[in-house]
Amino acid sequence: MLLLAAALIREQEHGTIEHLLVMPLSPLEIMLGRVWANALVVEAGTLACLFLVIRGLLAIPLAGSLALFMFGTFIDQFTITAIGMVLITLVGSVAQFVPLLLVNMPMILLSGVFTPADSVPEALQWLMIILPMRYYEELSVAVLFRDAGTAVLGRELLLMALIGAAAFAVSLLRFRQHFSAVGSS
Repeated sequence: MLLLAAALIREQEHGTIEHLLVMPLSPLEIMLGRVWANALVVEAGTLACLFLVIRGLLAIPLAGSLALFMFGTFIDQFTITAIGMVLITLVGSVAQFVPLLLVNMPMILLSGVFTPADSVPEALQWLMIILPMRYYEELSVAVLFRDAGTAVLGRELLLMALIGAAAFAVSLLRFRQHFSAVGSS
């Protein structure tokens, strides 16, 4: 999220975002380019960590489908990138974006990575339903260590994809409006 935000806000501050907006590219194509670039970097880093650290250095055997795990990682990155793009359209500078990064901490703490969902107060458990990290954590453990397949993890993949699609739709609606308003000011 931070990588994407820094790039877009820097382009906005230097005026290069306006160059993109006047090119024969739709906002959808511009945003999809951001998603693919971000996802490819994360996918490469994830593969490197799996093979060099998990399998290599720590010698932990992985039971499940690497393809399914990487597909889940892509869906998760799409979702996180879309959420980041929504946040970017709310600000005009890096200084304004930094406080929004505080959104990451509750997302991480309520994802179930550090504490199980059952131990979170009931008032906050409803919030956990819309956090993509929760589903990615469940998917990762199930695929890599229990060899679960799509029959078991279809729900997690679908929910992550729906959250990502909703965030992407919101960011797409706000993208041209926000950056054209910034460019004209």
